[in-house]
Amino acid sequence: MNANHLRCFRSIVPLLALLPALMHCARATAEGDHDDHSHAEEVPVAVVTLWEQGYELFIEYPVPIAGEKTRFITHVSTLDTGQPRRDGGITFHLNPDSGSALDHEEPEIARDGIYLPELVFPEPGKWVVSVEIPGPEGSVTIALPPTRVYENEHDALHAETPDEFEGVSYLKEQQWRLGTLTELVTMQTLQATVRVPGVVKAMPGRSAMVTPPAAGILEPPEGRGLPELGQSVEAGELVALVRPPFSDFTVRVQEARAGVTRTELALERERLVLNRVKELFEQQARSERELEQAEFAVKLAEADAEAARQKLGSLQSAGVAFTESLQFELRAPISGHFHHLAATFGEFVDPEHPIVEILDPSLVLVEARPRIDQLHEVTDLRRPSFVHLRGSQGKDVPLLAERVRLLTSGDIVDSRTRTIPLFYEVANDEGILRIGQVLDVLLPAGEGHVMAVPHDSLVDDGGETTVYVQLGGETFERRPVVAGIRDGDLVQIVSGLRVGERVVSHGASTIRLQAAAGSVPAHHHH
Repeated sequence: MNANHLRCFRSIVPLLALLPALMHCARATAEGDHDDHSHAEEVPVAVVTLWEQGYELFIEYPVPIAGEKTRFITHVSTLDTGQPRRDGGITFHLNPDSGSALDHEEPEIARDGIYLPELVFPEPGKWVVSVEIPGPEGSVTIALPPTRVYENEHDALHAETPDEFEGVSYLKEQQWRLGTLTELVTMQTLQATVRVPGVVKAMPGRSAMVTPPAAGILEPPEGRGLPELGQSVEAGELVALVRPPFSDFTVRVQEARAGVTRTELALERERLVLNRVKELFEQQARSERELEQAEFAVKLAEADAEAARQKLGSLQSAGVAFTESLQFELRAPISGHFHHLAATFGEFVDPEHPIVEILDPSLVLVEARPRIDQLHEVTDLRRPSFVHLRGSQGKDVPLLAERVRLLTSGDIVDSRTRTIPLFYEVANDEGILRIGQVLDVLLPAGEGHVMAVPHDSLVDDGGETTVYVQLGGETFERRPVVAGIRDGDLVQIVSGLRVGERVVSHGASTIRLQAAAGSVPAHHHH
């Protein structure tokens, strides 16, 4: 070996010494790349959704390999609010077919509604994972379907998992943000109804107009101001005064008053004469004929006084009286509150125009107008209920009446509308019903035990009634249905659903828009 060969050999020796290390790094890099590739893209992912004990659990995780960490992406929602769990830890209980159980406590939430535990299953085989969720009324434990843990990566790559549901993808974060709610399809006893139009009217005798009996200037009672809208008033309470201008009517009133005064004075004089004659008659100083004449004179004076009073009364309308200065007193004919004011003090008023309307809405009249053919379906005319349509979706708002009494059902069919009037007396102490309000009257038409969902579950999709069924935590299916009778917030489903399925009860319209958009947002859980 010459000197050049020796120098080459010496330069190669250090490289040969590094070769095992370089090969180990290359193998580790290759295995790492292979693992990342397999676990991120090739290892099947299991998806589990459970609705139990007031919670929804939506969990995604790659098929577990014994001895390796497996991240269980766990979404926890509260069913009654649709909101995510925002604080507190949860515990995962790992129970094998044989051997000792393990617990994994996840003390903190990763972000609202989402936990990211990394579970390690020491042995392959079948394991049951349960999630324990602490709550204000105690902990609840929800068991997942059995989980198969594989011995090595090769077996895990060939694991079979249930096919994922196909439908509209709607991420949990979107559901939480918009308050999406779901409910089970159940069997319910619904009261079938016949829906007919109705209108609220003032009860006869519960509405009155105050009108001056003569033209004049409207003036306030002493020490009082103008009535205010909504102000309560009692029957007989002084409302306002009207001072009429000087006229023949005023002259007649003054003459009538003078006549009353004159006749009452004459009556008093004749009574004095009668008393004097009685005393003298007892003393035999007057004859019986003179006593009879005195008594007759008193009767004539009484008749004249009564005629004068009636004449004065004829110039006054019901509920109106005169003051000493010839002002008309306007008094409330009924108790209630001021509903409408048409004049102000100092204004000239006349008998043609009421100045105030008084309304007592504590008892109202509801007129319903069913068609004559609808009456054959009604089982009890005496038990109606009332709803008011409100909002762009036409949602029914129940109007709860304390007492309802059927007054009369019309005997004459309207020749134009083919309807008959039904009149109900309705107690309205809380003021829920308002005069002139248009509402729907629901008349009972029998009961039925039927499959039902909340009315808000129904979506009008191009004229077709549909609901959205939750297949999994983030997957929904559009389902056409046939709706039947409605009872309050529940509606019968004749076909299109099965009992036990879960439908969207709040937020269905938003999912419809998501489906119409035709695009699924990027999933950002991993």
